Order: sequence, then C-alpha cells, then structure tokens
Amino acid sequence: MYVPQYENLSIERILETAKKNPRINDYLPDDRDMHKVPRQWLINVTYTILGTPFKAWVQDEIANRNEELAKKQKLLIEMDPEIAKAFHTSVNISSMLIVFALNSTAYVLTPSLLFSYKWKQRPPSQSWLKASSNPS
Repeated sequence: MYVPQYENLSIERILETAKKNPRINDYLPDDRDMHKVPRQWLINVTYTILGTPFKAWVQDEIANRNEELAKKQKLLIEMDPEIAKAFHTSVNISSMLIVFALNSTAYVLTPSLLFSYKWKQRPPSQSWLKASSNPS
C-alpha cells in the first residue's frame, strides 16, 4: 500500500493508529528497535493486519490534509449548487470513451511507428546520402 509522506501520516501516527488493535503487537519489534524498521515495512504490516480500516484511515488523512492545504492556500472557490452538480457529472467520463480514445490513438500511431521501425531496418540508399551531402 502506498502512503504519502505527509505530516499527518508520520510513523508515529501510523503506529498510534496501528496499536489500537492489540494483534499488531505480535508482528512489530520491541519499541527500542522500532527506529530500525523501514516506514514501508511498517505500512505493509499494518495494512496486512488491519486491512480496510487502516486503508480508510489513510484515505481520510490524505483528504483532510488536502482540504486543509486548499483552505490555507485559498484554492477553493464557491459555486452555485446546480453548477457544481453539472460540473461533477460532466467530469465523469464513460469507460467506453477511454477505450475508444486508446483504440483511436493506437490506430493513428501504429502506421507511424511501423514506418519508423522499417526505416531503421532499411537505411536510405547511398545515392540519396551522396545527393544530400553534396553542397551544390
């Protein structure tokens, strides 16, 4: 599980949350050796033992941090509720559109890539090189 390195997701906070479940202590080293444990290992063990509640906690902490940052840097805007609803529904894109876009892109790029691949396999004739390098 990926957990960004935010202040509110420090090792201390992760341990604090993890130790709410007594089962976690069976898998963690003693407190005196805790400083030797890599952060990602701690996250993986905690997620393995706690599962969905830990993942939900991490997601809540990320959302809280992003909301605080948006307020602090004045990144929020006020919007009419009807316009906001229309905006949120228009941002949602059908998965079929994504498949169509990928297929269309592949259809357009494939001939170009094939041509460039064949060009590398078969270099231009020597007469072309002589003609282009002649400064007349």
